[in-house]
Amino acid sequence: MSTMLLAGIAITALAGSLGNLMDFFADNAALRQISLWRMGGLDSANFERVAVVAGPALLLMAAALHYRKALNVMLLGDSQARYLGIDVSSVRNSLIIAVAIAVCTSVAMGGTIAFIGLIVPHMARLLFGPTHPRLIPAASVLGAFLLICADTIARTVLAPVELPAGVITALLGVPFFLYLLNRGRTHA
Repeated sequence: MSTMLLAGIAITALAGSLGNLMDFFADNAALRQISLWRMGGLDSANFERVAVVAGPALLLMAAALHYRKALNVMLLGDSQARYLGIDVSSVRNSLIIAVAIAVCTSVAMGGTIAFIGLIVPHMARLLFGPTHPRLIPAASVLGAFLLICADTIARTVLAPVELPAGVITALLGVPFFLYLLNRGRTHA
């Protein structure tokens, strides 16, 4: 777990440095676009972009549903899953690749929309339980619903000015994330 955390910190630092490098060399118009992209939003959504994101999203959904039973077994731990015949490395690597493709595509199209991917699985687990055949579709629908709600709030709260949806998801996501951290601390 600590290796994954350190890898995440390193990747975040690298991405931040590359972003700062882009900022440094960008002109004012490009700098504004980069800034808005980093805030994340659906303001540039159109059917062409939806088509681009749909393929990887469907790939991820298919992979997650294909491995749903293996994921349930993996809740018992890696050694128990291996004992029960699950190729843990293969399942994990396949899903990491599918998630990476879907996330890269969606971030390229909509920017970094904070907290949806972090809090929605926890919300879905609280609402629908831990079994993956229910959890995977529920998290997908709940994530889409929350993003649409955030985008609606972003477009209307300061109308005619539109905020990026990522600003709203962060403002709403932080309190829920803190609730999860506190809940985990009190249940530990």
